[in-house]
Amino acid sequence: MLELTILCKVVDNFGDIGVAYRLARSILEREPDAKLRLVVSCLESFSRICPAVNPLLHEQVVEGMNVFDWNDHDLCKNEFSIRPPRIILECFQCGRPDWLEEILFDDSFTDTVQIINIEYLTAESWADDFHLLKSGTRKASIKKVNFMPGFTQRTAGLIQDEKFMQCLCRKNQGASGPSVPHVLHGSRKESSYRVLVFSYPKDFAFLCRSLEKLRKHLEPRGKKLEVWAAHGAGRESFVSACSNCTFELKDPGYLDQCSWDEFLTQMDVLFIRGEDSFARASLAGIPFVWNIYPQEGQYHLVKLQALHDRMEPFFSHAESNNGGSRLPARFSLLYNYSVKEGLCPEAQESVVPFGKLPSDQNALNLELEELCTDFLLSAEELRPCFEEFSRYVRSLGNLTDHLIEFISRL
Repeated sequence: MLELTILCKVVDNFGDIGVAYRLARSILEREPDAKLRLVVSCLESFSRICPAVNPLLHEQVVEGMNVFDWNDHDLCKNEFSIRPPRIILECFQCGRPDWLEEILFDDSFTDTVQIINIEYLTAESWADDFHLLKSGTRKASIKKVNFMPGFTQRTAGLIQDEKFMQCLCRKNQGASGPSVPHVLHGSRKESSYRVLVFSYPKDFAFLCRSLEKLRKHLEPRGKKLEVWAAHGAGRESFVSACSNCTFELKDPGYLDQCSWDEFLTQMDVLFIRGEDSFARASLAGIPFVWNIYPQEGQYHLVKLQALHDRMEPFFSHAESNNGGSRLPARFSLLYNYSVKEGLCPEAQESVVPFGKLPSDQNALNLELEELCTDFLLSAEELRPCFEEFSRYVRSLGNLTDHLIEFISRL
């Protein structure tokens, strides 16, 4: 019987726990009899995407998995001392709680333990070489290996859990599922054009002006623009920027993960952030722009350019009047670029193909509005390119299947 312990330290709102929870659900879909322990550092965040979780309970059973509060030293040390883990999934190099370190590296503990580091999703080429690469620990019997999600055959692909894939099937059939009628109540897909904004805080004035232009473009065609402002750190700045806008601004509220999946797949354009939602967008075939987590020296632009290098072949045949295959990449770059912070050498190199960058905030805002408007008005022309990219990503297989197959060989 498969026995796994999943470790998750919540860093970025719901992205980290979103992936850990989805992975746990996906494992249980494939292996219903698996014994799974999920150790989470912030049960409050977990409860937002999984309402069955009680953030006040430090040990509980949720959807067939045993959930523990990372921070409860005594409870966890007692539980894991009695039943030591044999296979640990360490999400995003989150490290291990002190109580687990005390157990694993005690001189009296001689069991062999395999730690599998489930890394962040990246399109960078090093992911191919890093996948299944062994890593050292300070004890020979505690082994560690890196497991890379990714966009090539040499990585593990993305998590393709059954419930999300069912959402995609309903989307492709033009139907919505049973889990979100309360959110989309009164919103008729055939007459509504839905844009989701889920981004980090920024000056969204350019986006609001572009959305107004999209509204004027859609109305003569019998479409009503709905703009959905998702909850998170960037919501307040976006809603504030929309104060004088005439398009309909809607609030989805906090959604559990399955409802979020259903909701996301019913959108027409996505402004997305976070590890889990970015992965869902890559699978969904919906035109999207990824607001990547910012890093020092804007190294995140390197990661962003790597993604667009992977996507570019699927856009090479695009014949948009507004920029063709380079439009999404240029817009995505500037959406994530800051004129106020310098570029590290790697980031400087990654932006070379785009030529000169805006030199000040006003120039950046002007170009962002132009590119954003072009992107929104070209989204339907570009949709087949995003769909082709998503079909390729799905063809790489389910990360969960690859993970369980790897574990079976240990």
